Amino acid sequence: MDLYCERSQIKDGHRVLDLGCGQGALTMHIARKYKNCHVTGVTNSVAQKELIEEASVQPIDEDDWYTEYVFPAGTMIIPSTNLLLYFQDDVTVINHWLVNGKHYSRTHEMWLKNMYDNAKTIKEIMVSFTGGEEAAEKQMNYWRGFALSGMELFGYGNGEEWMASHVLFKNK
Repeated sequence: MDLYCERSQIKDGHRVLDLGCGQGALTMHIARKYKNCHVTGVTNSVAQKELIEEASVQPIDEDDWYTEYVFPAGTMIIPSTNLLLYFQDDVTVINHWLVNGKHYSRTHEMWLKNMYDNAKTIKEIMVSFTGGEEAAEKQMNYWRGFALSGMELFGYGNGEEWMASHVLFKNK
């Protein structure tokens, strides 16, 4: 987490936007380490938002525009690592790093392991929001597929084909 902060040149008092913040690990790290920063984390997951909100001091904005417009119907867009470099009307790219995909591959592997280790509990949760066993099983299979595909895609070619991209922007 400190490496991300170092690369981002975060200083106390900055305004920080964490796009695709997942479960909020970096968002919360910045908020704890830099007490005067205003940190905004954006996730497309209601469950992740609730998890972050439980750990957060302030309530999270209820506006769910990101789910509706950026990841409609649960789709996931994986842009090329240099896509954001072409959109610099309002911001300027200060720096850009690529992170080997092996790390994200291992993350997917651990998600899958946690799913298997907690299958009964997860199925109960899925049944509660899908309304039935068959629909719950279908959802669990989607998540298994997501985890498996992430393991394979980001691990392919020793992590040098599919990578994560970190981009440091500055307002114009």
